Amino acid sequence: MKGRTQLAGAVLAALCLAGCGADETAQTAENREKILERNHLSLQEIEVDVPEIEGEHEILFLADTHLSLCDERDPELQDKAAQRYASFADAEGRKADETFRAWMEYIQWEQPELVIFGGDILDSAMYASIDLLKEEWADLPCPYVYSMGNHDFEYGTEYYTQAAFENYLPRLETVSEARDGFQRKDCGDYLVFALDDYNNRYAMPALEGFREAAASGKPILLVTHVPLEPMTDDRSLIEASIDAWGASGDGKSRVVLGRDGLGMDETTLALTGEILAQDSPVCHVLAGHVHFPHEDRLTDRISQTVTEAGYEGGGVRLILN
Repeated sequence: MKGRTQLAGAVLAALCLAGCGADETAQTAENREKILERNHLSLQEIEVDVPEIEGEHEILFLADTHLSLCDERDPELQDKAAQRYASFADAEGRKADETFRAWMEYIQWEQPELVIFGGDILDSAMYASIDLLKEEWADLPCPYVYSMGNHDFEYGTEYYTQAAFENYLPRLETVSEARDGFQRKDCGDYLVFALDDYNNRYAMPALEGFREAAASGKPILLVTHVPLEPMTDDRSLIEASIDAWGASGDGKSRVVLGRDGLGMDETTLALTGEILAQDSPVCHVLAGHVHFPHEDRLTDRISQTVTEAGYEGGGVRLILN
């Protein structure tokens, strides 16, 4: 593939530039910036100090890549998919699948410890889009977690319906371990706990799974597609989300979970309460959904990073240490 050849050239150039000792970190950062710029990508660089963690762990977080490839295997979605495909483009007009391939090339160069795909990677559960994931993820140089957003297994009018769960979520079995509303990954020093979005709700098994994860005693990196409203007086996320997506009839955010945002059922309220509790093992929260970057503190201990949309070339490079 042409992209892989270009990447190989970029890697060789980076290796030629790379030094050793004290200069290596600075040169690696410079090389990273050059490769990101060449591929029209950008990263929020976040570092979180976690006392329980030894060493340094690098995680790449992407969300909202909105792949909308469709072929004759999904004839009923072809018109919709064509419209959606045209709408998801970056500032240069590059389409979502091209930007996605650029991200995969970057991962091949960076080789982070873990990649987290935080929902709306697919715009619908269409075979051609799933095939692209299988092709691009076949030779990823690191493990990954792929959690569900509100679009990944929708199918036309099937949006969190029984048919969506029974017929279209199973299509993703070859690329995701999403089953019961959450995924848990033990990364040694810490756990990743990824919540699937069930139409702005969390599933009961996710609440039970979080309690088991919390009992492990390890710090938890929590992933939620829909961002959480801070428990502090900081309203910047709420205000930015209303500016971007409008307000509900009662003036609240339509895309953030919280008191000034989306209403929560009993299970979602209980789980959110435990995530943000004073004794919570959560060390950081990663979110997407709103398509703009944002950083805030959910509590005096827990910070949250919201990523820009992946199809627009935005992602997060998180360092836990």
